[in-house]
Amino acid sequence: EFPVEQLVRDAKIMSIYEGTNGIQALDLLGRKMRIGSGARFIDWMQETESGLRAAAKAGFIPQSAAISKTIQTLAATAMHLANLGRTRKIDAAMVQATPFLRMFGTVLLAVEAIEQAVVAKRKIDAEGETPFLKGKLLSLDFFVSSVLPQAVALGKIIQSGDESCMDPTLFT
Repeated sequence: EFPVEQLVRDAKIMSIYEGTNGIQALDLLGRKMRIGSGARFIDWMQETESGLRAAAKAGFIPQSAAISKTIQTLAATAMHLANLGRTRKIDAAMVQATPFLRMFGTVLLAVEAIEQAVVAKRKIDAEGETPFLKGKLLSLDFFVSSVLPQAVALGKIIQSGDESCMDPTLFT
């Protein structure tokens, strides 16, 4: 086998990954977010905010606040995309499907991280600290300070309204 053949074979999986990610993103934005006119998304936000209030009471005040603020950015971004759909700018909304999926996924991981940190703190208080439990607390701090801001940035990018990639002259 020659190096070029190996490179092409090894790189092929990337197109498969992108295809599945693109389909998942289109499904999230085109179908899942529209279920019940967004009622499921609103229910998820309310349930999550309730969990964040409980996490704040458990001592995770700055982390809860950061995640809550990012959820508000996610909601504003979802509304922006929904408004594009309502004004028949479907392509402008769908071109943002993959960044929206990444944004939503990042927020979901932050919510999961704080839920795990609350459980870890409870166990530490009851049984003492272990490296695993301490790691859950530190992972939350890292995620909130280093990864979660990427979701806010994606929200700003999506809401910027840039449609330069959709210039009709590019498709002739």
